[in-house]
Amino acid sequence: MQSQGHIDPTCFGNEPVRDKPTVRRQSSRTENRVGTNTWCTCGNCMPMKTEEESYCCMELSNKKYLQDGCICHSRKFRRQCLKKTHLEFLLTFWNLQGPTNEISCKNRKLRQTAYRSFIAWIYGYLGRNNRKPIPACVVQKVRNTFPDPEGRYRGFLRPFDFNAFDMALG
Repeated sequence: MQSQGHIDPTCFGNEPVRDKPTVRRQSSRTENRVGTNTWCTCGNCMPMKTEEESYCCMELSNKKYLQDGCICHSRKFRRQCLKKTHLEFLLTFWNLQGPTNEISCKNRKLRQTAYRSFIAWIYGYLGRNNRKPIPACVVQKVRNTFPDPEGRYRGFLRPFDFNAFDMALG
């Protein structure tokens, strides 16, 4: 209800409000992070190919998921992002199943699902074509758990960076 140019805040009393965690860079913009992990403070990050991917879990502004160190050591992370039976369930739930006869194809789908599960756990639903890079320590742990036999990994891609061939064949 509006009276004398003032909006009554009780009209919006049941409106849900959610904090959106964001990645916070604590270092200066001039620091080159590509190809090194000197910026890592959790001790588990791997060197990444782009500046955008080169950040540590300790730089997440939402610290409620961090215990006393790297997020990869939390029990919830292992259950949400590394437990194979959970990821296989999510593959089916998110309709990402497909022919996975080759181990490289199966592990790629498990990695993709682990990354999606991490994003959903930390940020909630981002919406279509909204993506966020994942901390390098998480990428390292997921890649070690579900490796590509030939060591081929894509890295972080924006929604429209995908190769048309890869999009068509999944």
